[in-house]
Amino acid sequence: MIMSIKKLMEIDSRYLYLVMLILVSIPIIQPLGLPIRPSDYAIKVYNFIESLPPESVVVIDAAQTAGYGAELQTQYVVILKHVLKKDLKLIIVSFSAEGPMLVDMAYEGGIISGKPVDPAKYGDVYGEDYVYLGYIPGGETAFVSFARDCWMTKTDASGTPLEELPIMQYCKTAEDWNVIIAFTGGNHEQRIAQWYNAYLVPLIFGVPGVSAPRMYSYMASGQVYSMLSSLIGAAEYEILTNEIGLAAALMDVLNLGQLCVVAAVIIGNLGYIVTRIRGGK
Repeated sequence: MIMSIKKLMEIDSRYLYLVMLILVSIPIIQPLGLPIRPSDYAIKVYNFIESLPPESVVVIDAAQTAGYGAELQTQYVVILKHVLKKDLKLIIVSFSAEGPMLVDMAYEGGIISGKPVDPAKYGDVYGEDYVYLGYIPGGETAFVSFARDCWMTKTDASGTPLEELPIMQYCKTAEDWNVIIAFTGGNHEQRIAQWYNAYLVPLIFGVPGVSAPRMYSYMASGQVYSMLSSLIGAAEYEILTNEIGLAAALMDVLNLGQLCVVAAVIIGNLGYIVTRIRGGK
């Protein structure tokens, strides 16, 4: 018995890495859907979008960057699907230079985005139900200008004049917005000041985990309606909308990897205790 335990403890650690590799590969191939309880924040976002009247204007600030990887991109994708599924008017704009690349990735599919999103699947027509205005540089100055005049770009991202896009008749200033959802790792206070404080537009953030703590005081004050936080926020939202995708799969990866480490620690400590009790060295 002691010899078998000692042999177990002397196994090459590379076998542990192999076992972990196999375990974490399974959810990538086929998501397991391990139980995740949606947070109150994710539920609040979901219920808000569900409660919007038909033809409400939803503005998405696709300011996610590749540096935050799947943390923000999976949030953007699952919110995009939910809004497209509803009878809403969706205006997408990017106040980040990397935004256009990641907006395109959502439609084409990608390693930090998951499977392609096809608006036609939800019956949506470009220019009537959704539009992408492209990248607007300028930081806080751009936030102010866009809120005052949503037609400031003159054309959409592909160069089509805004007057040729019927959806833009619903969105001329921030006073027309029913909600704005910003996926970003920075400049939260500036967005709060220029969109909520100035126009009282309900503001929802998609944030990386490192930015989540700074949101709590703003949610408590009512300046931020709610948020999705990191990969777990996206996975919670996938469950709420029944759109299981990359976020849920990656959470399965994290959970299985952590369980593997915990199991290895427990087995290693039990083996050490047994050998010490029985006089092993």
